[in-house]
Amino acid sequence: MKMTFKIVSLCAILLLLGAMTLTLYAEEPQSSTVSATVIATNTPTYSVVVPTGITADDLQRTSESDFVDKEFTISVPEVLSLDGRQICVRVYGDNGVFVLQGSDGTSTLPYQVYSTANTEQALASGDVFAIFTQEGEQSGFVRIDQKDILKTDTYTGNLRFSFFVSDTEE
Repeated sequence: MKMTFKIVSLCAILLLLGAMTLTLYAEEPQSSTVSATVIATNTPTYSVVVPTGITADDLQRTSESDFVDKEFTISVPEVLSLDGRQICVRVYGDNGVFVLQGSDGTSTLPYQVYSTANTEQALASGDVFAIFTQEGEQSGFVRIDQKDILKTDTYTGNLRFSFFVSDTEE
């Protein structure tokens, strides 16, 4: 009987607790000020146009130095927000060397790259070809000495360019 009384009492307490309602009160929001600092930066925007190819179909094997120059132009038709910086264009040869590979896989044909800004000094792979601080163009040329053609073949290679923005002090 005592056990029945305890169970009935416990059920009554649980029913009372289940029937209780709980009221929550929210405080009124206090007035607050939110401040933010917005910093707008303009990143440099530019376009660089490089040649899709340089063709030298008129080469002929010679016994003495006979240079053939093939011109090309790099242009920067659009520049925005440089803010005292400059666009640098570097030039690279395949595997770090300015050389064309024959179709047979064994013959090679070296070449040199010049910027018309300095026609006395050939560039090395990785050198700066041009620097732009505004829209413009820079010409250059590939020079092939025909005495370096050791056999008749079709020679191909890649002349690669990279572009980056740097401070003008670099």
